[in-house]
Amino acid sequence: MHLDLERTSSEFTEAGARLHRLAETVDSSGWSRRAAAGGWSIDECVAHLTLTNERYIPVLVEAIDAAPVMSDPPMPLKQDLAGRMLRWMMEPPVRFKLPTSPSFQPPSSAGRSATLARFESVQARLTDLIREMDGLDVSRVRIASPFNDKLRYSAYSALRIIVAHERRHLWQAERVRDANTRAPK
Repeated sequence: MHLDLERTSSEFTEAGARLHRLAETVDSSGWSRRAAAGGWSIDECVAHLTLTNERYIPVLVEAIDAAPVMSDPPMPLKQDLAGRMLRWMMEPPVRFKLPTSPSFQPPSSAGRSATLARFESVQARLTDLIREMDGLDVSRVRIASPFNDKLRYSAYSALRIIVAHERRHLWQAERVRDANTRAPK
């Protein structure tokens, strides 16, 4: 597999492992409890990631269909400027809040096992898509953002944005856990 895609796939795997480590540190009430200061619960953070990632799947499938074959020898995959900027904005620690449109707002808590299962299913599909991208120059295919169709970046940039977004909300979920652990019950 192309080194850049392999690294990205590894980051998806690490996000899943990080989520499981987090899930093991809280009980059911801690999973669905919001921090006293407000914001989303752990469950809502994970549900938001799943909603977002699901919206990227059909866009990435179309990108695979449109992607040219990679040159030989394979060149490094590059992020475009819009992708680099968005990825930087997503990376934790959170520098500033970004509003979430209503269609990406998490639904009410489905419970830990259902939320984890849905997240894992979507992660597996994204990992499959990364494997399908091997041998294709997905840095040359531009896609429209599921958040704003006027915002365009490469399919490879989209992958880098998704993993940064996962790190952001897993970081947020860990902060919720830590705040709830310190707060009186």
